[in-house]
Amino acid sequence: MDQNDNAPAVIYPSAVMASVSHQKMPRSAKAGHFATKISAVDAISGHNASISYRLAEATDSSLFSVDLYTGEVRTKRAVSEQDDSSQRLLIEMKDNGEPVQSTTVTVNILLEDWQHEPISE
Repeated sequence: MDQNDNAPAVIYPSAVMASVSHQKMPRSAKAGHFATKISAVDAISGHNASISYRLAEATDSSLFSVDLYTGEVRTKRAVSEQDDSSQRLLIEMKDNGEPVQSTTVTVNILLEDWQHEPISE
C-alpha cells in the first residue's frame, strides 16, 4: 500500500545551511524584485508529489510574497527606509498527498544600501 510518509525535502537552500538561508537585497528594490527561490522535491511521484509553497510567517508580510507553484520570493511593494534591515521569512512547503506532509525553511533577507561602482573608461 502506497502511503504518503515523506515530507518534501528542501533542495535550496541546502540542508548544509541548517535550513536557514541568508540573502542580500538592495534597499532600492521595487515591487516585483526577485529575492530568492526555494526548491523542494518529494520522494513519491505523480500528482501527490506536487509541492506548493506559502509564506507562513514574516517580519513584514506586506513586503514579500512566495509563488505558490515555483517557490520564487519577490517583493510585493517597493522597499522603504522604514523597513527593518533584517527580514525573516518562514516558508512552508506542502505536498499533495494524503495525509499532507510539510516542511519549512527560514530565509533571512538583509536589506542593504548598494552603491554602484562607476565604470572606468
